[in-house]
Amino acid sequence: MPLEITVQTLDINGFFAKEETGYSKFLPPCLFYSVREFGPRNESAPSGRIKEELSKNLKQQRMLLIFLCVPVSPGNSRMISEHKINDAGPINWQKVSFVPTKADAMVIAFRMWLRKYSGGQVDWGTKFSGYLPPTPPKEQLMDRYQSHVLNCSSCRKALKGLKALEVTLQVISVSIGIVAALKQDVMPMATKVVMVSMAMLFFATSKWLSHFIYKNFYFHDYNHALRKKNLTSAFVFGVASPSPSK
Repeated sequence: MPLEITVQTLDINGFFAKEETGYSKFLPPCLFYSVREFGPRNESAPSGRIKEELSKNLKQQRMLLIFLCVPVSPGNSRMISEHKINDAGPINWQKVSFVPTKADAMVIAFRMWLRKYSGGQVDWGTKFSGYLPPTPPKEQLMDRYQSHVLNCSSCRKALKGLKALEVTLQVISVSIGIVAALKQDVMPMATKVVMVSMAMLFFATSKWLSHFIYKNFYFHDYNHALRKKNLTSAFVFGVASPSPSK
């Protein structure tokens, strides 16, 4: 369902946008917040005694999303990083960013405010040359360990426990393999098959756990275009596949 967003005011003090379920406001130079309202609405509330009871027991609640986007260098802040708009220039940003829907009204409002009251860009003075640094590798952009796990006590404990489990599985796998090798002359064939299978199972589980740890605590590669293509292919295959005959 498309979002109905209307920019009601835009001046040197920022802009104010109204939505069906709340509103959003930009306060220069770096504060943006969005308010969502939940609860009963007057137009849908029943009348009479039931309405009075509901008004006593139910209150409208609010959820606030607050963003502090502090510019730190051209094209970079503590919240966003972009290169294409910088290459096109502050006046021609529409040529590299297509925003056709009402849901993009606040993006357009911010660019209008920036062009009208700030010359289209942050005034860096002579501190920066205007050239953006090269795009860092994907491993650095999507790193999870340095950006979160290292600073989160819960994730650090979970990582430590999973690593200990990984080592335990490997030790069990090697131990079973050693026992099977030392006792192969006196051990029935069925028992040897079971022990070798168990050793392989523990080893495979430790390898799977190692991949799980790396993907969830260090780096997980993600390609939106490829994922969309795979989902589309799966959908087409599901539609085109004939149903089994009875």
